[in-house]
Amino acid sequence: PLDDAAFAPAVRRLLALADDLYRSGDAGPRFLPPRCRLAVAVARRVYSDIGRVVAGRGYRVTGPRAVVPGWRKLALAARAAVGVRSGRCGYGPT
Repeated sequence: PLDDAAFAPAVRRLLALADDLYRSGDAGPRFLPPRCRLAVAVARRVYSDIGRVVAGRGYRVTGPRAVVPGWRKLALAARAAVGVRSGRCGYGPT
């Protein structure tokens, strides 16, 4: 059996790196064609939130799949839509 405690530091570092990369890409959607912006903005928020779920579980990766509930995805999509519509596509905290 795999030991989650052995993986936790690496998972923590990977999620921190992912957050840095998400933030570095936050300025990018405004350069995309308008029809693509919302999809990219929603995906960024949902994938980032999956990382939040994993972190909230103590970075355990061998248990059940990390899931963002549908209601939360809808809220994230709404926030992304507001950001895209306002033209500021920077995401800030979720």
